[in-house]
Amino acid sequence: MLRSGVELVLVGQPCYPPPAWVEALFSGGARSAEGDELDQESVLRPRQLSRAAQATGVGVAESEGAHPEAALRLRRLGELDPYAYCYDPLALLYLLQPDAFDTAESLPVRVTADGLLERCTEAEAQGRALEPQGVALARYEAFLRQASAI
Repeated sequence: MLRSGVELVLVGQPCYPPPAWVEALFSGGARSAEGDELDQESVLRPRQLSRAAQATGVGVAESEGAHPEAALRLRRLGELDPYAYCYDPLALLYLLQPDAFDTAESLPVRVTADGLLERCTEAEAQGRALEPQGVALARYEAFLRQASAI
């Protein structure tokens, strides 16, 4: 894959939202990313956005969700394991809204003899990888709320 010329994107720990932020989307009484108290009316529900998400102008679709079963499963995942939202859904956001991430130039990388991906010099490079260093949490929240809308 590296030698194919396709640039890898590594959405990793620098982009993971804090566990408290993730849990706040699903639990009443927790605090949102802005520090606001969340009650049962403020937890992850269709078409609700935090003040930060509203301020970005990123809203949700007005129409009914296209896949209500998927939306229900997404909500259930958040209830059972909120930290799961730090992984695959975050990577999906990169595919759909790459401008929501803080990115720098891609870096030269290679695969070690142990099969690990590591940074290296240009001369040793087998490919290139882009590693975002952060994500706009308000945009990610809006994305999650839209995806879980029924």
